[in-house]
Amino acid sequence: MTRSFAIKGRHVLLAFVLFFGLVFAVNGAFIYFALATHPGDDVKDAYAGGLAFNRELAEKRAQEKLGWQAAISVSPAPGNRQTIELAFTDAAGQPVYGLALEAELRNAVAAGRDHRVAFENAGAGIFRATIAEPRGTRWDIVVEARSTRGEVFRLRHRL
Repeated sequence: MTRSFAIKGRHVLLAFVLFFGLVFAVNGAFIYFALATHPGDDVKDAYAGGLAFNRELAEKRAQEKLGWQAAISVSPAPGNRQTIELAFTDAAGQPVYGLALEAELRNAVAAGRDHRVAFENAGAGIFRATIAEPRGTRWDIVVEARSTRGEVFRLRHRL
């Protein structure tokens, strides 16, 4: 005599418990690995980050009131180099004199590859720098121009 197999309530219960146990185990593993590799903190101190953002907004409004414009041009130079030229003008379209520039070439992917760029004053609000041609990932040039009166103009441009 052969016994026939019949699905009974305990089989359904066991399948139900095993299925959802597997789902919970896999979800638990995903949660563990997600938190272990990235805790979710983009900013260590969100309050200080918020204050810095408010300060940046105030600086942008002050910069807009100045009415200055910055034209940037990038051209090839001999030996796998590039020449970056910045021309600063005021609200009336006249060159801005007496600026001191601080500039940095920033890698959009790897912050450790950032480095300073030295601009030379070519007169009439024009500044030039020759740099090694950026290779690999995307690069940004970040410039802060300060006038003798303490006015600040910031520029960020993707090369």
